[in-house]
Amino acid sequence: METRLPISVPEQATLLFKIYDSDLVSADNFIGQYAININNIREGYRYVPVKDSQGKIYSKSSLLVEFKWVEGEFPTRIVRRLTLANAELTPATFSTPEGQNVLLTEEQLKAEWDKADKDHSGSLTFTEISRLLKKLNVAVRKKDLKKKYVEVDKDKSGDLDFEEFRVLMERVRIREDIDEIFYKIAGEKGYLKPEELLKWLREVQKEEKFTLEDVKRMIAELEKKDHGKGAENMYSTGFTSLLSSGKYSSVFNPVHETTVYQDMTQPFAHYFIASSHNTYLMGDQLKGESSKQAYINAFVKGCKCVELDCWDGPDKAEPIIYHGHTLTSKITFREVLETIRDYGFVASPYPVILSLEVHCSVEGQKGMAALLRAILGKEGLLPDIPHVTGRLLSPELLKNKVLLKGKRVPTNPLEEEEEEEEEEEEEEEEIKGKKEPKKEVKKKKKEIIKVATELSDLVHLPTTAFKGWEASLALKPWQMSSFSEIAVNKIIAKNGPAFVDYNTRQLSRIYPKGGRVDSSNYDPVPSWNCGAQIVALNYQTGSAPMWLNDGKFCDNGSAGYLLKPEYMRKPKSGYDPAKPGTIKKILHVNVSFPLSSTLLFPHVYLTSFPGAQCMAAPQDGRKRRKTKRGGY
Repeated sequence: METRLPISVPEQATLLFKIYDSDLVSADNFIGQYAININNIREGYRYVPVKDSQGKIYSKSSLLVEFKWVEGEFPTRIVRRLTLANAELTPATFSTPEGQNVLLTEEQLKAEWDKADKDHSGSLTFTEISRLLKKLNVAVRKKDLKKKYVEVDKDKSGDLDFEEFRVLMERVRIREDIDEIFYKIAGEKGYLKPEELLKWLREVQKEEKFTLEDVKRMIAELEKKDHGKGAENMYSTGFTSLLSSGKYSSVFNPVHETTVYQDMTQPFAHYFIASSHNTYLMGDQLKGESSKQAYINAFVKGCKCVELDCWDGPDKAEPIIYHGHTLTSKITFREVLETIRDYGFVASPYPVILSLEVHCSVEGQKGMAALLRAILGKEGLLPDIPHVTGRLLSPELLKNKVLLKGKRVPTNPLEEEEEEEEEEEEEEEEIKGKKEPKKEVKKKKKEIIKVATELSDLVHLPTTAFKGWEASLALKPWQMSSFSEIAVNKIIAKNGPAFVDYNTRQLSRIYPKGGRVDSSNYDPVPSWNCGAQIVALNYQTGSAPMWLNDGKFCDNGSAGYLLKPEYMRKPKSGYDPAKPGTIKKILHVNVSFPLSSTLLFPHVYLTSFPGAQCMAAPQDGRKRRKTKRGGY
C-alpha cells in the first residue's frame, strides 16, 4: 500500500491508522488503531504501537512505517511500500466466539497452546507446533522453523514446552521488508559496521544526537541474543530488533511525549482541553451503569474536564449523579468528589474543570456546596475566584486546582438562564424522542431552577447564553457558552472566522447531540478547527473520534492542555475553518506488512481537515479507495 498526504495546516492534522482483518465475504473486523499529531511524527522508519479500541497498547505488536516530509509542490508520482511490523513477534490472532479476529495476548496464547496439547503432556512435537503456528496465522519457512525449533529446545527432548514455545514465537519473525532495507545498506558482506550504522541513523532516521559510542552500545545490546556479548557489528537480526523497538525507533518525538514543553502561562482560552461528556457513564445514555470508575478511566487518559449531572438524592444534603429521566444507575456526588480529589491529577498537575449540570433544588445545591468545600476545599483544591485580576488565569498558575463551571445567580434570571436551560432540555427531549416546537419549549422554560448563593459563590467559570458575535464582545474572559455539535456545523458554514475569533478570548464547550443515546461520538475535528477548547466526548466509547482525541492529547507530555496555534490565539486572524488554504507540506507514508502475512492489512485515515487528506491519487480528493487486499 502506498499513500501521500498533502497537508495545509500541519499544526492541526492528526494521522489515524486503523488495522482490520480484511474479509472479502463479510465485513472487515477491527484489530487495532493508533493516532498521532502530524507534528509529533519523526522521519525515517518508525515503530508505531498498536492499540485496542479502548486505547490499551498491544505489548507484542506494532506497525513499521516509513515517514518522510517533503516541502513545496505536490509531486506527480510517489511510489510507496508498506509493511505490518512487530516489536517482538509476528502478530498472532485468534477468532473469538463472535468471530472477531484480535491480537493474541499472553493468556490467549497459552489457551491456544493448551488446546493443541491434546494428550496433556505439557509439550508439543514439531508437527503439532507447525499446525499451531498455522492456526495462529504465523507464517514461517519450514527450514527456518526447524533451525529455530532446535535452538530453543534447551533440554534436547525433541519436544517444546510452553516456555520454549514462547521463545520460539519471539524468533520466528520473517521480515522480508526489513531484510530488504538492511541488505540495501549492508550489501553482500551481510553486516553493518558501527560507522555505517551511525551514518544511516543520521541521514535516514534523522537521529542527530547519536554518537559512535551510542551506536556501539546499541549493537552490543541488540546483537547479544544472536551473536553474543561482544558483538561489534550489526546483523539483520539486530537490525530487525532496532526497527521493531519503541526505545530506538519510536514514531513519537520523545520530548513531546514525556515533557510539558509548551508555554503554560497563557489564558485558558488559548488551550485545547481534554474533555469528557457524561463522564459518570460506563455505557449508553439510557440504561448504562454510572460509576466512579468511569471518572478514574477518564483521568488516567489525561482528561481535564469532566461532567457531573447532579440531582436531589433521598437526603438533599447528599445529591446523586445520573442521567436524568433514564434508567441509568446512580452514584453519590460525595463519592465522585472523592474520586476527583484522589485521581484528578494522576496524569498531570494542571487544573481539572468540573462541568456541573445542576438539577437539584436550592437545598440540594447547598448540600453540593457543603460537600465541595469539605472534600475539595479542605485539601486546598478550590482556588479563590480566579478572575479578580481582570483576566482568566493560566493553567500554570492553577496547578493542582479544581475549577467549577456552572451557573451563577444571574442579574436578570430569565434572560441569563433561559437559553442555557434550553440546551439541557434539548438533550432530554431528543432522548425521549419528543422534540417539542420551539415556542412551547420556551414557555416551559420559565419554570427554572433557582441557583443557590452557596453554590454560585464557588463557580469559577460561569455559563451564559450565547447571544451573537457583537454581544459576545462585552463578555468577561471567564464567562463561557456551550454549543451542540449541530450548532457548530452550522456556525462553520456561515460564520467560521467569527467563531475562531470568539474562541481567542472566550471558552467554548461543545457537546454531543441528545440523540446519541448509544454514547456514540461526533467528529471532534471541525470543533478543534474553530479553536473550541472544551470538545466533550464520550470517553467510554472506543471509536475513531476518541482515537483522534487520544492521539491529539498524547502531545505536550499528556498534560491534558495543548497550546493552540498562533492564528487561533491572535484576534482577527481571518482564519476560516471551512477553507483549508494552500498545501504547505506533504507527508510520505510507507506502511509495511510482510508478504507472508495474510490476515492484517493497515487502513490509513487522516483527519479530513484541515488540509489533511488521505488519497490514492490527487484526483480522489477526500475519498478513500479500497484496494483488492482490503487496504485504503
